Amino acid sequence: MPSLVVQPQTLAGRFAGVTAAGEAVVLSFSEAQESFRGEGTLAGEPLVVAGAAGWRGVGSLQRGAEAEVVSLTLSADGETLAVERLGQPVLVLQREAGPATTLSSGPFSGRFRAVKGRAPLAEVTLVDGGGLLSGLAILTGDPVGITGRVTAPRRAQGFVTFLDGSQTSFRAELSGDGKSLVVEGFGEPIVLLRRGAP
Repeated sequence: MPSLVVQPQTLAGRFAGVTAAGEAVVLSFSEAQESFRGEGTLAGEPLVVAGAAGWRGVGSLQRGAEAEVVSLTLSADGETLAVERLGQPVLVLQREAGPATTLSSGPFSGRFRAVKGRAPLAEVTLVDGGGLLSGLAILTGDPVGITGRVTAPRRAQGFVTFLDGSQTSFRAELSGDGKSLVVEGFGEPIVLLRRGAP
């Protein structure tokens, strides 16, 4: 008797669509440990989105200096993605083949790690694309998504989105040599050390 193999749903891949205002949207997503990040364009302008994925993804969408909370729902067949934004019509994107959308790589791009004693405090992968940041992280054992923007040379600010949909704002400063990143917004500052490329 043949066995039935069921593949798990995955957000990873490229999605495209058009807003109610007729603006083209293309987003390429990656997933890791119950969090997601996406990068792409909306009407030709770069945008990033990242968050935590449960039965439904909740994240932050960053476009220039503007950030907004979004909810993402993937269809049962994994081919359609509904993006809900407060006060806006639902944006429906279709999975499509094609190369991933990638933004240019800036100085914040990389893998970082912080420990407290011997225990890992944070594992972070950031992509700095044209001044917009997106990332995936495990923060004190919980998956989170990161979005933000570069505000000055070696400085950034943005949001961390947790699995329950809650968000915390952060500010970060990259060291002059690029080997460490100090993040504020979680009580005491967290020092993350660079571990490699994203």
